[in-house]
Amino acid sequence: MRNMLIAAAILLSLAGLVIFGLSQMQTITSGNPDQVFQQAGGAFQAGDYQTALSLAEQLLVDYPTDPQALMLAAESATKVERFEDALDFYGRVTDDHPAAATARWAAGEVYFHLGRATPAVESLQAALRLDPEYTDAHQRLIYLLNVFGRRRETLPHLMHMMRSNRLTPDYLLFVGNLAKEVSVPD
Repeated sequence: MRNMLIAAAILLSLAGLVIFGLSQMQTITSGNPDQVFQQAGGAFQAGDYQTALSLAEQLLVDYPTDPQALMLAAESATKVERFEDALDFYGRVTDDHPAAATARWAAGEVYFHLGRATPAVESLQAALRLDPEYTDAHQRLIYLLNVFGRRRETLPHLMHMMRSNRLTPDYLLFVGNLAKEVSVPD
């Protein structure tokens, strides 16, 4: 009898926790968009990427083109390894938004991670069309173009690194190899 009472108490406690949890979730999802975005951002910062993604996706139901929600959804999707979803979210950030270059660069990084080099290069080049000074895109393109054996195409990116005072020994080696490739013998 005592065991049955304990089991019943435990079940009631669990039921209470479930009901409380559901009521809290209702509070989260029924808040205004700014509150939901703040909660999603807080979840992301806390490392709860699945919750951040769920909340960002809820925002996107009512605000499908909101760049901040798209970026948060994409970053969260990347963290939970839903890479195709992340690419979709990054791709939906319009070119006229200030975060567009970052979205194109981040998509390039996801493609790179997935081993899809051609779309990675295309995304990184798109980032540079939007922001020619985007150093991270220049860096990744130097690497990818060298891997493809397209050394000559690395020159503008190496020049950017030189102008921005970010040359590394590896980049200097690439410059030297490029100089050998394009020099005309006597």
